[in-house]
Amino acid sequence: MPKSEKCLIAQEVEKILPEAVTISSNFITNIFTLASGIEKQDENILIRTPVEHGLEAEDMVKLISHTGQSEIKVLEVNSASSFLVKLDYMPERIFVFGKKVDDFRAIDYDYIFSTGIGAIQELSKKKPQSGKEKQRT
Repeated sequence: MPKSEKCLIAQEVEKILPEAVTISSNFITNIFTLASGIEKQDENILIRTPVEHGLEAEDMVKLISHTGQSEIKVLEVNSASSFLVKLDYMPERIFVFGKKVDDFRAIDYDYIFSTGIGAIQELSKKKPQSGKEKQRT
């Protein structure tokens, strides 16, 4: 049977435990698709995506190809599904990971876990003992 996973939304956690959330600059998976087309245009590369990319000129985008990962500035947006970048090589295929954001949130699950254990311990101290628990003590 597959293991059940529980996930938290950082923006919701941040409202209750802001110290459990860190904010940084990082790439999000808002595009996350194999490019549907790659075309050389002068010194630049036009990348087409099968989905709307949501990029703007000057955005940073993470691309993955046979040579590894590249973090590249978007030079121009031609349409909702194509954009122009400058690469030193012409790849056969490119995976478009996503764009860089300055408000990337990450959750410290260890902090949440230890805070939860502490809260449970405090609640158990305040809980009145039942008849069976009194007999054991």
